Amino acid sequence: MRSEERAAAEERRRIIRRAALYTWGLFATAMFVAFGGAALVALLVPVPGVSFVRRWLVISALVLVPATILYLIQRYRESRRVARGRDSGG
Repeated sequence: MRSEERAAAEERRRIIRRAALYTWGLFATAMFVAFGGAALVALLVPVPGVSFVRRWLVISALVLVPATILYLIQRYRESRRVARGRDSGG
């Protein structure tokens, strides 16, 4: 029975490692798409006197900053919910 428990624990660790890898891969892909899309918009929308790189950075910030803030708010609320526990009525 002990070896079965060890094998099951190792399988769980392997699954968690794979899930973490997929999560970071999805994050990297989303960042690539966001920066690529911002570059495309910066290329298609010329602003006189503003360089491409500056337009790209501004558009990237406009896309990524609100998403990051919303994600952090969500994480904060989730941590508060977990800290209160299931039996707290909230």
